[in-house]
Amino acid sequence: AYIYVGLYGYSYCEAGKNVMTLFEERGWTTIITDDLIYNTLSLMSLVLGILTGALGLLVADVAKDWFTGIKDLGAFAFL
Repeated sequence: AYIYVGLYGYSYCEAGKNVMTLFEERGWTTIITDDLIYNTLSLMSLVLGILTGALGLLVADVAKDWFTGIKDLGAFAFL
């Protein structure tokens, strides 16, 4: 879209529409969609892993008597 704005003088919204029309005509929308889905799923997996580890740290901090034999609770929470 930036190239359309710079080369042809379109507004940004109009350039975005023109780019999407071009991608639809060339059949690139499937490729773009697949690439975005992979990135979204990867980010969600990372976020859920971090949240699960944080919940593990919270449980380990609140219920210390459950984990008396474990020396490094931080490492244990992210296993």
